[in-house]
Amino acid sequence: MKRSYQALLIIMLCGMLALTGCGKGDPGKATGTASGTTGKESGGLSPYKITLVYPATAPKDLQLVQDEMSKYLTEKINATIELKPIEWASWDDKTNLMKISNEPFDLMFTASWFSYPKDVAKGQYLELDDLMAQHGKDIPGILGDDFIKGSRIGGKLYALPTKKEFGQGFGFLLDKKLVDKYKFDLNGVKSLEDMEAMFKTIKENEPGVTPIVSSKFTNIWEAANYDGIVANLAIPRGSQELKAVDTLEDPKFIDFYKRMHQWNQNAGSTRIS
Repeated sequence: MKRSYQALLIIMLCGMLALTGCGKGDPGKATGTASGTTGKESGGLSPYKITLVYPATAPKDLQLVQDEMSKYLTEKINATIELKPIEWASWDDKTNLMKISNEPFDLMFTASWFSYPKDVAKGQYLELDDLMAQHGKDIPGILGDDFIKGSRIGGKLYALPTKKEFGQGFGFLLDKKLVDKYKFDLNGVKSLEDMEAMFKTIKENEPGVTPIVSSKFTNIWEAANYDGIVANLAIPRGSQELKAVDTLEDPKFIDFYKRMHQWNQNAGSTRIS
């Protein structure tokens, strides 16, 4: 488990899934071997193979990714990794069988919205507090105490969150030909108003081009500005206080919908105002 935990730190910092140390069997005994030699950077550690179980469809280049991860982990902690993706449709059945049959594995995906409290109640996961105290002293400085506190159940830690929740992957995708043609300064784009100016140029000069198309723009904007939207209640991103607002009454939210309505009206006109 100590080796699994060290691997978790490496993987977490690489932006991997939310994971939990959930190995069965002797935590001090390796389940496999790693290539490479122990060196100064790996601290002279003995070889170890980490088994990572997570929900996903196995990609064609899984072996390539696994080899590259193993190469990195070998240099850091003299370990390799075995990636074991499981289809979402089979996740419950296969992982439950792994747990009750004591199949050895080191790390497994879990989430607050996906069986984490239930599995903890069943005793499926090991407590990580002692390992945190010994090997994870730098983690609170990276994640923050509040983020870790949110992972505790009954005051005890059974999983570590990853930092991916602090970043988002949404945004606008622009046609480079049009950006170059009209010399749009993308460095100066900081708001929807800035985007609107570009849409206006396209609307006025490119009659065969629709300035903006998105089937899920509202959800994207909500994610960009609010955390945890549930029944219209959310916490504005950047807020300094833990206070939920009603998004249907929030001025920022209302202004956005008014703007979207105007954009929709402008779509049928010859000019964006």
